[in-house]
Amino acid sequence: MENSAPTTEVKHVLVVKFKPETTEERIDELIKEFVKLTDVFKSIKNFIWGKDESIANMTGGNTHVFQLTFDTMEDVNAYIAHPAHMGFAKQLLEATDSIILMDYKPVTVTIPHA
Repeated sequence: MENSAPTTEVKHVLVVKFKPETTEERIDELIKEFVKLTDVFKSIKNFIWGKDESIANMTGGNTHVFQLTFDTMEDVNAYIAHPAHMGFAKQLLEATDSIILMDYKPVTVTIPHA
């Protein structure tokens, strides 16, 4: 197994636990608003999200994950400080009990197969 050097690309990941009173309709609205940020920020290279489907029961109540890809940490910092992001973040925080946020530069592991 061999690691390659980390890329300059940055993954911006949120793992979210919505409040019990946050309806599915509100969650859908928030996801649509989140996706609309890709129109504002051309620095977002990729946006993926999903809902937990694990049978391991180790989510700590977190139900959704969102991952944005940026070219650099500077792009992430500009995104975070922008008023459009701040407005959305306020809405998201009001609907959640917790958010885990991580930014990382992926390291690819090459796995030799027999």
